[in-house]
Amino acid sequence: MIQLPSPAQYFPLERPLYEVAPGLRPFGEEKLFQIDSDYLSAIQNKADCRAERISKYCVTDSAFTPELEQFVVQWVARRLVKESPEFFSLIEDTSAGKKLALENRLTGARIQLSPHEEGHVSSWDAISSQVQEDLAIQIRGPGPDQDRLVALHLCSPSHWAAEDKIGLNFRAIHAPIPGVEKMNRSAPQLVQAMIDKGPYIRFVWGFATDHRLNHHPIAPAGVDPAEWHGRAYAADRPESPFSLRVERQVIWGLPEVDASLFVIRVSFIEGAVIREKPEWRDLLIGALKSMSPESRVYKGLQGSMPQVLEWLGGRS
Repeated sequence: MIQLPSPAQYFPLERPLYEVAPGLRPFGEEKLFQIDSDYLSAIQNKADCRAERISKYCVTDSAFTPELEQFVVQWVARRLVKESPEFFSLIEDTSAGKKLALENRLTGARIQLSPHEEGHVSSWDAISSQVQEDLAIQIRGPGPDQDRLVALHLCSPSHWAAEDKIGLNFRAIHAPIPGVEKMNRSAPQLVQAMIDKGPYIRFVWGFATDHRLNHHPIAPAGVDPAEWHGRAYAADRPESPFSLRVERQVIWGLPEVDASLFVIRVSFIEGAVIREKPEWRDLLIGALKSMSPESRVYKGLQGSMPQVLEWLGGRS
């Protein structure tokens, strides 16, 4: 049995302040695509999403051309082989006319890197189903604000829907976030940097009372919406009444095709772990206290802030 390492843990706050900013830092890690002990459960989550309704989680725009799709799919496949050759390899699949295929030794899957991959709606769906992370592709347009989100494979959404974002530009994608105005004024420069510079890493955090990856705003059929929402303060939760849901976001430029690859990986830090680390606790308390009422609503904290702060040792 393959022994995989424990997931990396990232505490996303560096200052005791809640702010909406690019927060881009040079990507200095060895691997873009992390392979750890959460791998199989993350892949199963993707299978569950696809079984529920694939078009709810995997969406593309007309500007995601077959040529662009093939470039991206092969780029991701080669990156996987480069970073984790013990788990992935590229072969010529003789059963399919010597088409290039990716072998995944963690799951036993073999996927053809072709426009129509058997068992998947597309090769984009197929390659995205091999990694723990969610993937997105943003392309550059001929002028400012003409960039476009053309592909999303989003099976670990943090209360937003892929279907609502596809085809939008950077400004429109981020417009619902309270306090985003300053960042959005730099949208054209940010899009250019995402494609021509980097790669970059950034972290986004939110409030959670479960470790479920899929928090699509619409619950699956037969599931209680309130339970699915999962952001109510849970005093009787065994671990702690909440956890921090952390997104490791990596932006990797693909200037050859005027695009950038956006990679999102979700992890969790229990509130009890944060409370036991004075430096983390104080940073989180400061950030929570500095949130505007609008930001508290956006993060799902409007009804839980007093309890969270009291539990952490701060005052509301």
